[in-house]
Amino acid sequence: MVDDLVLDPEIDMIIELIGGIDRAFAFVKAALENGKAVVTGNKALLAERGQELFAIAEEHGRPIYYEAAVAGGIPIIKTVQESLIGNHIQSVVGIINGTCNYILTRMTEANLRYEEALEEAQKLGYAEADPTLDVNGWDAAHKAIILASLSYGCWVPCDKIYVEGVESVRAEDIAFADKLGYTIKLLGVIKLHEESKAQPSPSAACPP
Repeated sequence: MVDDLVLDPEIDMIIELIGGIDRAFAFVKAALENGKAVVTGNKALLAERGQELFAIAEEHGRPIYYEAAVAGGIPIIKTVQESLIGNHIQSVVGIINGTCNYILTRMTEANLRYEEALEEAQKLGYAEADPTLDVNGWDAAHKAIILASLSYGCWVPCDKIYVEGVESVRAEDIAFADKLGYTIKLLGVIKLHEESKAQPSPSAACPP
């Protein structure tokens, strides 16, 4: 069925909703090589193998559209690509995972334990049945890698990213932070370091 789609000359665009990385990569690669435009919201795919896919897209003269991959409701990708193209971005800091934000908010405002807040988020549809990539921080990390590629024109290897999720946050942590006047949030943070201010080429890998 997949081969039929990518080989069909009547189909101009492929929308990838598979999820994951390896199978999705093969599908998107085949689509681009067969002259199809691609739409995907697969942040893990783009963060881990986007450099390869965009090179293939350029080689075959076909676009990859991926606004939904990061904060689709804003939208931030189009903004960085077009509206901020002339700006020198020093850093981007923000809450970019709704599941973790809901869990931490409920732990703070309703005094729920982590497990209770997660269960509530799942019942309400804010968290997936398998919330691993959200709560362990990798969903936010993948989004940060994509934003870094747009902001600085290079791809940061996944093994160079510091990632920490919310699974270990407990009520005591929330209370202690509150006493100090703080609120615990999961943030995606990218910064331009002094030694990296000479903009690398789009195909380059960012320095560690």
